Amino acid sequence: MTASALASGCASAATVNPAPRTVPSIQRWTGGTGTLTLTTASRIVVRRADASALSADARTFAADLADETGLNLPVVTGSAPRSGDIFVELDTTTTQAEGYTAAIGAGVTIHGRTAAGVFHGEQTIEQILALSPDHRSLPLGTAVDWPTVAQRGVMIDVGRHFWSVADLKAEIRQMSWYKLNDFHVHFTDNDGFRLQSTTYPNLADPGASYSHADIADLVSYAAEYHVTLLPEIDLPAHSAPILAAEPSLAWQCPSMASPGSQNNQTLDITNPAALTYVTNLLKELVPLFPNSPTFHTGGDEYPDDTAQQSCPELVRYAADNHYPSTDAVFVGFTNQLDTVVRGLGKRMEVWNWWDALNSSTAGPNKDVLIDDWTADPTELLQQGYEVVLSSQNWYITPGLGLYPDDAALYSSWTPSTAAGVHGYEVSLWGDYRQTMTDAAFDSYLHRPLELLADRTWGGPLTASSNYTFEDDADAIGTPPGVPQYAPPGGTLLAGTAYGTSPAWENGPNTYQHVFDGDVGTFFDYSQADGGYAGLDLGTPQQVTRIRFVPRPGQEQRMVGGLFQGCTTGPDSGCVTLATVTDRPTDDWFQLPVTDTGTYRWVRYVSPAGGFANIAEAQFWGPPATGTITAGTSTTAGAGSGHSADPTGGSTSAAARMDR
Repeated sequence: MTASALASGCASAATVNPAPRTVPSIQRWTGGTGTLTLTTASRIVVRRADASALSADARTFAADLADETGLNLPVVTGSAPRSGDIFVELDTTTTQAEGYTAAIGAGVTIHGRTAAGVFHGEQTIEQILALSPDHRSLPLGTAVDWPTVAQRGVMIDVGRHFWSVADLKAEIRQMSWYKLNDFHVHFTDNDGFRLQSTTYPNLADPGASYSHADIADLVSYAAEYHVTLLPEIDLPAHSAPILAAEPSLAWQCPSMASPGSQNNQTLDITNPAALTYVTNLLKELVPLFPNSPTFHTGGDEYPDDTAQQSCPELVRYAADNHYPSTDAVFVGFTNQLDTVVRGLGKRMEVWNWWDALNSSTAGPNKDVLIDDWTADPTELLQQGYEVVLSSQNWYITPGLGLYPDDAALYSSWTPSTAAGVHGYEVSLWGDYRQTMTDAAFDSYLHRPLELLADRTWGGPLTASSNYTFEDDADAIGTPPGVPQYAPPGGTLLAGTAYGTSPAWENGPNTYQHVFDGDVGTFFDYSQADGGYAGLDLGTPQQVTRIRFVPRPGQEQRMVGGLFQGCTTGPDSGCVTLATVTDRPTDDWFQLPVTDTGTYRWVRYVSPAGGFANIAEAQFWGPPATGTITAGTSTTAGAGSGHSADPTGGSTSAAARMDR
C-alpha cells in the first residue's frame, strides 16, 4: 500500500467504502476504509502453480491497465505478492465455476475456481479504476462475486447484415467487459451465406463472408476473452443462398416454392441430395469452431401446416416413410442433422419453431438444446428438453420496430433459474435493415446488452431505474481498446433554460422540462416545426458530448433533430454539433461532439417539419480545470492521457473515439 493509501485510511477510519459501481453489480461487497494506489513499483504476480492457466490473461490484464493507468506493470510468477502488487491464483474452494473473490488491501488478490472466474475479477478491477479520479486508486474492501445464470449471451444476425471482423471482435470484448460468455452468430440467412466453403465455393460471396482465416481469428479472440462462440447455419429454411447455388434442392410444389415468399427459401428435405449437401457442409464448417461445444442448425420458419398439406410430394413422402404428419418430416430432418452434428463432436441447438407451429406430432431428440424464443419454457422443460431463453422480450429488430422495454427489464424482470434452463440471450436481428451500419446496429444493442449482463449475473439492483443504471454504465465507459460511444466524464454544463412556447394545447409540457433532471417529463411544442429548447450557459463553453432521452412513445419524432451551439444569440449564429440520425430507444442516448468551438447558447432543435418531442437533454464539456490526470499526479507516475472527472467518468487522449 502506498503512503497515500495509508493516509487515506487514517483520515477516514470511520467511513466504510460503499460497493463500487460496476456492470454487472457485485453480488457481495464488504467495504474497508481508505484506498490502495497502484504505482510504478506494482506488479501482476501469477501464482507459480497456476502460470499455465493464468499467465495469458494476466498479460491481457496488464495491457488493459497500461491503457487505463499509464502504468506498465510487469507480469511475473511467484508464490507470494509484495505490498502494492496484484496477485492472481486459482482456488478450488470457490464453488461457482465463474465466481471470484477480489480482496483489496495492502495489495489486490484475485482468486477463482477457473481462469474465467479470475478473468471476471480482473474486469471488475478495471471497471473500478475507470471510475477512479486518478485511474490508479482502488477502495479497500472485498468483492465476492458469481453469476446467477450460467449462459449469458448475445446473438447477432450477420446473415442479413454482414458485420466486419473488427466490429464482431469489439462486441466480443464488450461482452467480456460485462461478464457475458456466449456469442451466438447467425451466420446464414436469405440475404447471404457468410461462411466461405471450399466444398461449395460458389455458396458465399467472397466480399461479404468470412474466410476460414477470419473464423480462426474470431475463435482465438473469443477464447482470449472467455467468450464461447455459438455458430448457426439456419436450415432447412432461410436457405436462399444454397438454393441459388444448387437449384435442384428446391421444392417443386407451388405451396412450398412460391416466388418471393418465405416458402421459396426452404430446402426440399424429401430430396436425399439435400441431406447430402448439408452433411458435406457441416463436415467442413463445424470443425472451424473447436472451442464451441454446441452448433446451432436453425430449424425456424419453414412453411406452416397449410403449405405442407398443399404439397403432394411432401404428403406422399410422409405417408411412404410412415411419418405421422408432414411436420414430422421436418422434425425428422432435424434429427438427421443431430446425428451428423453429434458425430462431429458437438451438441446441436435449434429454434423451437416446430413447437411454435403447434402442429407437430413429434419433437426433436431430447439431446438437442432448444433455443426458445416464445418466452415460456414450461412445456419444453416438462417434455425433458434443456433450453436457452431468447425471449422476444429481449429481441432487437430495428426494421420491425421491436425493442426491449429496458425500464421494465431492469426494475421488474427476474431470470429463471429452473433446472434445464441454461441461460438467456439478447437477439439483434437485421430484418429490413440490411444496409444499416454496424455502428447503428450496435447503438441499439448496447443498452439491452448492459441490462442482460446485469440482471443475469444477478447482483443487487444498485440504481433506482434503468436511466440511473445507464448513468453508471456511461461513466464506466467501454473497455480498453474499444472505442467509446462518446467521451465519458467531463463537466455537466448548466445554465438558464430557454425555448419556444407555448407547449402543445397550452399544456404543461414546456421547454424547461428538457433540463429538469426528470425523465418522466417532456417538452412538446405546439407547432410541427421550429421548436427548440436550450440553455444559456452565461459564457461560451465547449461541448464534448450530448446525452438525451426521447419522449416515451414518440422516439421516431426525434430522427433528424439537431443539437446546436450558438454564438450570437439563443437562435442565431448556430452550428450543428450532432444530429439524431436513427430512431432512439427509450434510454439515455449519447452523441459525441468533435467540434472544438465554444458556444454560449446550446439547444435541441426539432426535425424540419417535425415536433419537438424530447424528455431530457444534457450538454457535457471537458473536465473542470484543476482536476488531476494520470499524467500529472504526484503519486501516479507516467501518464496515459486520462483525466479525472468529479462525476466518476474519464476522458482519454489515446484515440478512444466514438464508435
